Amino acid sequence: DPTARRRIAALLRAVALLAPRHPGLRLAIVGPGAEDDDLRMHAAALGITEIVAHVGQRLDQQAVLSAAELAWVAAGGDNAAFGYLDLMALRVPVLAERDALSSRYVADGICGVLLAQPDPGTMAARIAVLLAHGERRSAMGNAGRARVTRDFSEQDMVDGFERATEIARDRSRWRT
Repeated sequence: DPTARRRIAALLRAVALLAPRHPGLRLAIVGPGAEDDDLRMHAAALGITEIVAHVGQRLDQQAVLSAAELAWVAAGGDNAAFGYLDLMALRVPVLAERDALSSRYVADGICGVLLAQPDPGTMAARIAVLLAHGERRSAMGNAGRARVTRDFSEQDMVDGFERATEIARDRSRWRT
């Protein structure tokens, strides 16, 4: 996905800006985009290969995500929605590019940070603030967990799928 690749490349540049002042900083790229050779070369060109792990798809992905201090969702569509919800359920503050989907799930400044565009300098500045304020990250994580629990329950998802199935069955509603 070119959009996800662009977002990850911007994050790599932001991490390169942060690395000199944050020696413990580590980045794990999780999901199908992690195996992209262009992103590996980009990390190498930035001199950050030692702090970037290309994790890929894993059976213990939830454990990897729950260990994060914060997470950038680079995916789009349904994958992004599930990413936001999974991270918030795990109490991990979410960083994402502001669009209609991210705005629906991530309350900016409450459950995470939404950026107008994936600009490396802006991303680095926002990440630096969050890295410096553990209590703020914790509050965002707790707010995200509360939002998922309150607004996106498993039963609500099942009910939504059932409604969609009923609508799909009624072919008279289909437009051609």
